[in-house]
Amino acid sequence: MTAQSAAGPWSDPVRIAGSGWDPSLVFVPREGAVAARDDGASHRASHRASHGVSHGASHGVSHGDYLAGDGRGADAGDRAFFHYSTGTSIRGFFIDLSTGEPLSDEVELWAGTGGNAPEGPHLYLVGGYWYLVIAEGGTSAGHAVTVARSTAIEGPYQPHPDNPVLTHRGLSSPIQSVGHADLVETPNGQWFAVVLGSRPLGGHGYQLLGRETFLVSVSWQGEADARWPVFGTDKRVALTTGLAGTPVSSAFADDFVSGTLDPGWLFIRTAHPTFARVGNGELALAPTAATLDDAGTPAFVGRRQSAHSYFAEVTVRLDDAAEHDDAAESLEGGLVARRDERHHYRITIADRGAGSDAPPGADRYAVEVITRIGDLTQVVAGASVSSGAVRLKVQAVPNLETNPITGSGFFEFSYLVSDEAGWHMLATLDSRYLSTEVAAGFTGTVIGMYAHGARRTHDDAYAANGMYSGDGGRASTSPAAHFSGWRSGADPTRTSTSADSLPQPSNSEGTRV
Repeated sequence: MTAQSAAGPWSDPVRIAGSGWDPSLVFVPREGAVAARDDGASHRASHRASHGVSHGASHGVSHGDYLAGDGRGADAGDRAFFHYSTGTSIRGFFIDLSTGEPLSDEVELWAGTGGNAPEGPHLYLVGGYWYLVIAEGGTSAGHAVTVARSTAIEGPYQPHPDNPVLTHRGLSSPIQSVGHADLVETPNGQWFAVVLGSRPLGGHGYQLLGRETFLVSVSWQGEADARWPVFGTDKRVALTTGLAGTPVSSAFADDFVSGTLDPGWLFIRTAHPTFARVGNGELALAPTAATLDDAGTPAFVGRRQSAHSYFAEVTVRLDDAAEHDDAAESLEGGLVARRDERHHYRITIADRGAGSDAPPGADRYAVEVITRIGDLTQVVAGASVSSGAVRLKVQAVPNLETNPITGSGFFEFSYLVSDEAGWHMLATLDSRYLSTEVAAGFTGTVIGMYAHGARRTHDDAYAANGMYSGDGGRASTSPAAHFSGWRSGADPTRTSTSADSLPQPSNSEGTRV
């Protein structure tokens, strides 16, 4: 797809035949056009023009600059060199950008140095050579960056004499699984690579934050006409770069006073959360047909856990479902630490009397901590409360110990009732069960708000009669969970080197698992 601006509008997609992943494009002059000059201008244009794609559930190719630099869309005769991973090697061929049709036979560029899954290819024209940068070893502990070069884009490629050029395998570094490098050059001629990596916890290395992006310096060394890239100091990525800049804080507050959600909020399998209404100091979520246990779209709005020591808290208020036309058998809302539908922990307030004759009182509302690990679901702690409004908190407490029998740390789940003093901790749960190593996946933990109703749901009852009317305004009859005063961010005061140092649950219902 092409566009004059990343904001769009975008053209219809041009499909390219191929079987593999991690596609990338290098834009080249038209047939008969003057070739790119072998100087600084040409290699800067070429390295800008070689773009990879997000390494997620779906892949797409992003158009970069043409060597001509005119910012056009693709016309007949515009060419690109399309290259990708088959899982065992890197292959490529020329395509017509306007149609996606091949303009040459497909060739194997390089199979790497023998590591597992050569992938993530990027091509750069620097001086008189094409440099092919790839990842090898899989995206876990064996991850590495390797490089080869050729005087022709189609090869043959000669491997770097000191491959891998960047890896942390076998090291005790806080950064692990380093790979998938992409080179960038600054306006003042400095070179860097952005790479994927992770920061695991515990002796065996449990990843809770998912894959993150790191920056490492790159220098070009060797003879002027035959240089090789050298990554970092001793092939290492440091936690800090030493570069000037403004640190990005993980602290975030949302009082939901705007009519739109902050772009940092995430949803599950939708970009249009019709189950949500925001404004006037609250976020209201109407339950959908899907629960947190389903591979669907539950009423969920969340943010990524962005620090090992991290907290999120919010006030939850439940509608009295019995007062609504679409009364549910039960209504709940709360906070969840989620890896996927089979791995999550949640603290919830539930209206156990909704849709029944149960009178309001001490036994009507319950705050519970519920775990889902694989096929197992269990209520691990609970307490009765007299109000349908409480403040809930999830606190991630990392384990900094490297003893191989220790895990990644804990999640603490607490609640606060407005007319009582102090937080009540209900449960402390082992966080390793939400890690990449246990639950799989690369995206890390997302902590957010959710709502669920046991009978009448947004998809069947609320779609016509719920949070939104046909013109986008709110209908009035559907019970919902209302959230206010979201606060989240890093909490460096909360770390642990031993399970015994963790605080115990503060009431008789509390549980440590």
